[in-house]
Amino acid sequence: MAAKQTPPSKEALIVFNPEDLPSFSYVWHDREEEWLEIENKSEDDDVSGFPVALEGSRVVLLDSGQGIGYTSEQCWTGAWQALHCSFEHRASTGIVHEAGSIYVIGGTRPEDDETAVSNVDRYSLADKSWERSADLPNAVMSPAVFAHEQRVFVLGGCCRIVPLQTSRHLQVLDVQHDKWTVVPDVLPKESEGVSAVFFGHDRAFVTLKDAVAVLDLHDLKLSLVAHLDDDFSYGSMTVHASKIVVVRQNKVRIVDPDSFAVTCIKDLPCDPSWTACISLPMPLNAYNELESPREEMDDE
Repeated sequence: MAAKQTPPSKEALIVFNPEDLPSFSYVWHDREEEWLEIENKSEDDDVSGFPVALEGSRVVLLDSGQGIGYTSEQCWTGAWQALHCSFEHRASTGIVHEAGSIYVIGGTRPEDDETAVSNVDRYSLADKSWERSADLPNAVMSPAVFAHEQRVFVLGGCCRIVPLQTSRHLQVLDVQHDKWTVVPDVLPKESEGVSAVFFGHDRAFVTLKDAVAVLDLHDLKLSLVAHLDDDFSYGSMTVHASKIVVVRQNKVRIVDPDSFAVTCIKDLPCDPSWTACISLPMPLNAYNELESPREEMDDE
């Protein structure tokens, strides 16, 4: 019997609104230069959470504030299965995948949403179980997080809302030894709403308030490389088609990692307060099953 052929696929850029997935979940169709809507088809009408792309096309959504999660092997179908989160629920966490585990970092407790905590929880994908990891040396909420070679990097974040106190530090977790180190004052002052993504060649790209910077992972120095024509505080980043994608509210920008040129693609058909974006393999024929956003959303 002939082996079943895998349908051709390409990297798909998918943008989520972590607070309201059924209404704001889109795939970029670069040939048609338009956003296609992913309809929620799970039994739970309130599917939401921060997306984490795993091996292949698997995605996990985590809503650490509600203590719930979802997983999907093909998120573009809109089908999700529930995932239990057995840890102290926290909002405004950093979430990242490394070495077969998902880390939920920092955040705020429901009884005090203005002060950060140092908790770190780890979900083992193999064991399907949660356990506590070493606490952050410096408690933060809404930090920029990325991972590379058995290390989890936590950059910036807020320590306290009133009065506003932000962190300039880079905190690095050695996942094998469950031990943190701190590199002080990596960020410039007043660096609220930082996002970051590992790119390769031992460098990460970082967005600041109105700029893009490169963090060298050898000397841990930050260098400004491009200007952004807005000052939105919160956004998200991913690597897609060998480029850096920056999403802030409904604005989507592409940064060339070599020339640092910044270009724009079509705005999202909604205007969420914040977004999260990922890139993963998606079959070419799956685009045919998606539709353009509903007209009433365009009119809003």
